[in-house]
Amino acid sequence: QYMLNGEIAFSPDSIILYGSHAELDTISTVVSEPLQMKRVKESFSEKLKITPIRNVRMNSTFTTVKGDVEKFTEQTISIPIKFLNAPSNIVAVDLMVDKVDITYLIGLSNVQKCYPSDFEAVADYEKLSKNGTIPIEIVRFPQYVRIVQQSPMNDGIIVNYIDSKQNE
Repeated sequence: QYMLNGEIAFSPDSIILYGSHAELDTISTVVSEPLQMKRVKESFSEKLKITPIRNVRMNSTFTTVKGDVEKFTEQTISIPIKFLNAPSNIVAVDLMVDKVDITYLIGLSNVQKCYPSDFEAVADYEKLSKNGTIPIEIVRFPQYVRIVQQSPMNDGIIVNYIDSKQNE
């Protein structure tokens, strides 16, 4: 139930290299010693040695890797689906479902500040497929959640609509 909350950070996140032009042209990254951690249940900060590169000096020979770890929980919300970009000749649209259930993981420290209004789901008419389905896309959600499932799935929902040209 413990997960990394956010991105791993390195400090410094870049190293200045000094050497001949010919040497420096062949280098795109520097490598640190490996860090192996098992069953991590708390945030960490570890100093790692940068692997030396022959004939090249560096402004730092160490980097510190940091990660915030916390306990996560799973939550499910149901939000309305917004219909977008209907042509003017479409009089009525039936998406067959009007809400999408979203299951997500969230760190315990963020549970109290996450609301259904932080999420947005859309069905865009411009993405109507030949078989008459439109994908449901989650277009807005907090950066601190990880969506693990949605129902109906984002591969599409059947759409029934009334075209004003059909009634003429």
